[in-house]
Amino acid sequence: SNSYAIASIKQTATPYESYVGGFVGINNGTINTCYSTVNITDESGVVNAIGGFAGYTELISGYNATINKCFSTGSITLASTPSNRGYFLGQTTGAELHCYYLNSAKISVGTQAIDPSNSIGTSKMISELYSEDFLKNTLYLSNDIWVVTAGQPPVLKCFEK
Repeated sequence: SNSYAIASIKQTATPYESYVGGFVGINNGTINTCYSTVNITDESGVVNAIGGFAGYTELISGYNATINKCFSTGSITLASTPSNRGYFLGQTTGAELHCYYLNSAKISVGTQAIDPSNSIGTSKMISELYSEDFLKNTLYLSNDIWVVTAGQPPVLKCFEK
């Protein structure tokens, strides 16, 4: 909870199918109030599920998998077309999700744009995702933990300059 990822991911080779996300590859727990601005490039061609925030979220007996009050802004570039791909989440087995993604995010194979295989998440403009109203009243980011400045991604207070 209360985390973020700001980076680029480039997967060049893997001997197995993989699950790739801008924040987490596979989730079977609870993730709250987090975001990812990660752009993902896969050159391996063996991705099973890929999403801007999470590759795969699964329900396992005894665990309640959730992703709550989270968003992603990154785009995805692929070597081939995986069957499970999404702007926010690649695949889920019924997890509880309350999530958002950037409306201009793209998924492409090379330079050719492709559609996501799912519609998980709510599309938002960057001005909405970085608005004080959305961050404080929809995601409920706490002033005790986060620094919220209109038009900017939120920052954890421990990293405030």
